[in-house]
Amino acid sequence: MRSSFSHGVGCWKSILSSLEVFKSFVHFEVRNGARVFFWHDTWCGDQPLKVLFPNLFRMTRLRDSMVHDFYLWYGTQYHWDITFTRSPNDWKEESIISLLTLLADLYAVGFLEGDDKIIWSLHSSGLFSVKSLCEKMLGSNHPIFPVKAIWKSKAATKACFLVLAATKGKVPTEIMLKRRNFSLDSRCVMCFHEEESVDTSLSVVNRSLHFGLWLFP
Repeated sequence: MRSSFSHGVGCWKSILSSLEVFKSFVHFEVRNGARVFFWHDTWCGDQPLKVLFPNLFRMTRLRDSMVHDFYLWYGTQYHWDITFTRSPNDWKEESIISLLTLLADLYAVGFLEGDDKIIWSLHSSGLFSVKSLCEKMLGSNHPIFPVKAIWKSKAATKACFLVLAATKGKVPTEIMLKRRNFSLDSRCVMCFHEEESVDTSLSVVNRSLHFGLWLFP
């Protein structure tokens, strides 16, 4: 995956660097075979076929093809059509027989209808969850991540919105309105000294809070 923009590239590089780790915890349930890589994905056994049969993978003509590219239908019957760049010798023929036996045992009744399914092996439902991945990566002895403390703020929604707007400089102060050609007074309505801005407004609020805490400890 490549991007023509500089913004966000580091984020995607970090995500893609963990792609193989993510793929090690998933396997596929093949149905029509249109979205599962025959050699690269885990769908027949506990490992990708390129790992189980590395010698055959080096000889195959179609390294990056999908599962449905390797079988042919004749009426209601199908058979596997795996081609190689050269004729295999005797010991490689044994590997081919082992591969075909594995495929035949797993899909003896043929493929199901519908789209292929991805199964997340770390959860009983087969669905991905961040929690299951963190538990696997960090281990059971790692301290519990404070989800509620970080993602569920106890502050009011309006207060959270004000803080977010202030950090981005989007509070509708007089300076902001003047930039949009509004004609207003040039004094802060709270301190009556400086021109109203995000910094002056919040500094007055901060002093008021400290004064209130001093009066009502």
